[in-house]
Amino acid sequence: MGDPNWLLTAIITISGSLVAIIGGFLVSRLIAISSERNGIKGKIADYKQEIKNIKDKINEEKQELLNLDQSWFKTTAFEYALRSASLDEIVNDKHINLNNHPEEVLKPWYENLLKKAEERKNKATQLLGPSEKLIPELEETLKSINLENVLELSNANANSMKEQLKAREKAQQEKLKRERFMAEEVARDMQKPHFAEIRNLEKKLNHWKAKIDDSKLHLSYIGKPKGIVSGIVFIGLTIIVGIGFPICFVPMSPGNLSDSMRRIFLGGLFVVLLYFFIYLIVLAADSDSNSD
Repeated sequence: MGDPNWLLTAIITISGSLVAIIGGFLVSRLIAISSERNGIKGKIADYKQEIKNIKDKINEEKQELLNLDQSWFKTTAFEYALRSASLDEIVNDKHINLNNHPEEVLKPWYENLLKKAEERKNKATQLLGPSEKLIPELEETLKSINLENVLELSNANANSMKEQLKAREKAQQEKLKRERFMAEEVARDMQKPHFAEIRNLEKKLNHWKAKIDDSKLHLSYIGKPKGIVSGIVFIGLTIIVGIGFPICFVPMSPGNLSDSMRRIFLGGLFVVLLYFFIYLIVLAADSDSNSD
């Protein structure tokens, strides 16, 4: 019987070649998938940075609106502070609270106005001086007035004075109403560009959020490559049957390889080649299904 080492060497060589082919294929697939996943993750990071920038711009626009509201509040609510009106009255006044801010936002603004109103009252008191000095002079003036003449004058002009007062009061109310309306329109016109910019930024924000959702969905579909488990099983089987087992018998003296041993080696090689053939068919079928 001839030298059996050539058969064992051939089996080891063929098995090693198959392991190299399948191993190289799996490694290339894993590298390609890793690169694709890293590319998608990089895009998601860029999208998140865009979202952060847009959110910063939205916060800046909202802060500008808040500054405009605060300036408007200081102008319109000062008369309420002079008479120490309650904060609830101001919160419900649509002319003062243009954008319906809650009480928590208006409270610090109104407290500052109350302090300024109190300071103005104190300055006015200092300028006028004590009111007690005016009382004696007022009494002397009242004594010198002829009450009968006053009564006659008041009775004669009562109706005309009432009509004049009503007309004047109505005119003042209409004027005040027009001024309030015009001032409110100017304030709202100043805020419109900021609201428009916020709506535009929110559209961009939703666009980038949709991009992130699509990328995450795409990322979830990119998992391990098809056939990787079968490929690993094939590599393990080939190493054991086609390489490890024959190496245990090398070198073998001529005549020591029995027919049964030869059948085992050749049968193992046949199983390895059959598995390799089936593996290629499965991969080809998967490729066809993906292309469809």
